Amino acid sequence: ITRPLYLNEPADSIKIIFDAEVLPSTDIDVYYRTAVGTEDIHSKIFTNTDFINNTVNPEGEFTQREIDITDIDPYTRVVIKVVMKSSNSVNVPKIKNLRLIAYS
Repeated sequence: ITRPLYLNEPADSIKIIFDAEVLPSTDIDVYYRTAVGTEDIHSKIFTNTDFINNTVNPEGEFTQREIDITDIDPYTRVVIKVVMKSSNSVNVPKIKNLRLIAYS
């Protein structure tokens, strides 16, 4: 879970970009939650981005993934949660270079 990103101006879209190594029998889920004004962002429920991983990587190879979430309620704070899943504890997905862009 990321720290909250605080915005000076409200936004209504989010772009999440990251490099991922997703091996066979592994997967990644990405969630977000937003808040505006004095709302407590930690009491809000995470929303699934419905990210679908279409690329399986060979070990050691990272591929850029991009998620674009548009037309959400305006917000001034956002938090991202990345859940990495595997059916084999030896092979786990990895991510690096996580970027979050808030825009209108």
